[in-house]
Amino acid sequence: MDQDIDALVDDSKIPCDKSALNLILKSLKPLEETLEMALRDLREIASHVERKILGAENKNTDNQRKGSLTTLRDVVSKVKHIQKYLDVSFATSIADISQRSNAYISIARLPEEIFTEILSRHVEAFQEGYIHTKDPHRGWAPGFRDDWHRNNWKPFREVCRSWDDALTGCARFWAFVCMSWPMDLIRAHTSLSRDVHLRVYSPGIECVNAAQTTWIMTNIQSIENLQIGPTSASYRVPRLTVDINIDRFLSQCPVEQATELRALVLLLPLQSRGSQSSWQINLAAPKLRDLHLRNCWYMNYAPSQLQVLDVTFDDGTVGVGDLLQFLSGTPQLKSCKFYVMSAIHSPSLESHHEISIQLPGLHTLVLSGLPAPQLHWLYDRILAGNLVRNDVSISPLSNSNEPLDLPAPLQGYAMRSDSLDIRPKYIVYQLIGQFHHTFRMDDGTDDAREHFPNISLIIPYFRHIRKLILEPCTPSGGPDVLTALQTFEHLQDLHLCGSESYLSLFLLDMAQADPMPCPKLISLTLEDDGYWKWGMAMDNRYSDTLDRLEVFLKSRVDRASALERLILSENNIWMHDVDRWKKHVGVVERCRPENLRIRYLDYS
Repeated sequence: MDQDIDALVDDSKIPCDKSALNLILKSLKPLEETLEMALRDLREIASHVERKILGAENKNTDNQRKGSLTTLRDVVSKVKHIQKYLDVSFATSIADISQRSNAYISIARLPEEIFTEILSRHVEAFQEGYIHTKDPHRGWAPGFRDDWHRNNWKPFREVCRSWDDALTGCARFWAFVCMSWPMDLIRAHTSLSRDVHLRVYSPGIECVNAAQTTWIMTNIQSIENLQIGPTSASYRVPRLTVDINIDRFLSQCPVEQATELRALVLLLPLQSRGSQSSWQINLAAPKLRDLHLRNCWYMNYAPSQLQVLDVTFDDGTVGVGDLLQFLSGTPQLKSCKFYVMSAIHSPSLESHHEISIQLPGLHTLVLSGLPAPQLHWLYDRILAGNLVRNDVSISPLSNSNEPLDLPAPLQGYAMRSDSLDIRPKYIVYQLIGQFHHTFRMDDGTDDAREHFPNISLIIPYFRHIRKLILEPCTPSGGPDVLTALQTFEHLQDLHLCGSESYLSLFLLDMAQADPMPCPKLISLTLEDDGYWKWGMAMDNRYSDTLDRLEVFLKSRVDRASALERLILSENNIWMHDVDRWKKHVGVVERCRPENLRIRYLDYS
């Protein structure tokens, strides 16, 4: 213990601010005086006990027992009193010195408004996370974390008095409210936030009781971000109760008072009464910029300042006609995501056939679950600017062999793309740094490994690509793909993924093809998917697989188009005979499959 104290005080060579040293002495002086007073009080208690010992006798009488109890408890009370004022004195000295020490950290040199801004943004970043949409195509979407009610801001206030004072006076720091909190805490946050607009979150509509609904509606003019549900608790609450809560909330929603609302997230279950269907909301919010809805639809005219629209429906009651009508009032829209989780109804689109809308700022368009005719109908009527991200999911295709046809507005992007990725369920094309488009196809099957898309209609749009990824490369897709490769005159980088047995057959077809596919090819990647299609017996066909790669490489050499680089995945059978391939290609590389994914799927 003495060594520890010596280590603490033996810092004569450490430079220190004189004012800091004076504050230490000033803070330790009251503590020193308090310790001396505590020592005097303890000595007085001990002296009093010693005087009583002189006249005490060991007689086990009732009076002695009562007197002993009184004396012992009196001493305990006095010692606790000493402990109490010692605790106060220690806490005061520690707080004073800690507060001064925190003044020397880098963040403390910032102006108070910047300091509070940093901490406020940290808290907001923690609160705003991602929620899972339960949509396999969509995955995670921006929202509030389920553990948002945790008071993650409390440690900041407990650092020292100066931090607590600064944060208590920072209105923005208190401008968030979680409806799962007690109403007293909600009111306290509202009071401390003063005139700053609120961000309000409820983990689920079933959590919004009558008092909380009244609070939301009373403060709607001060709310700029309102997010409601869902949580897993919704499935433990009777559906009738949930419906009643939703009815109460939507019916009390003030139509004309949400003047400051800039972001609205309303994620609701389908109505359970009668036939399940989506809800309708009636809310005028002229400053609304960010709108996320699930199973509910905006009945008013679209807010003219809307920039982000993200809607999901578990039924098909809202169609592309409704969406187009809504989009006609959103000239500033930048991102539109429209998900249909079940078969959409086929409404008559005659009333909308003359509508076409211009969205010059639209850079993200995601459409999921639409039949191909409705998809084409919608694309023909949306005049977008530069679609940096376009993600389409057609569901379901009437025939798994039905040719894929790109909507007319997307064909220009396809012709400009420099890379193409063809998978069983989707294709991806992109021009790195400019756009990234995905086209998904649902053929109604779960196992996609043997189902290669019929891409005969779209091949002409990709004749200028320089990079092509095929997965899986199978005999069933071989003829179409080989024909396509013969049209890719500018292709330089080819990545084939599949079983080694199938890959070897495809390479043999390429070697024998006339004219030679991909005359400008300089790099070939072979990625084994781990599925051996010859069966369990690996006899002479193993050597056939090796021979076919050599036949392909030699054919390129013979046609004066030798490859510069051959990339093989780890545990690939061709990796066992690298020297054999080096005779016909400049460089042979080995790469882990996960690194191949990063290398070839670097989408912007």
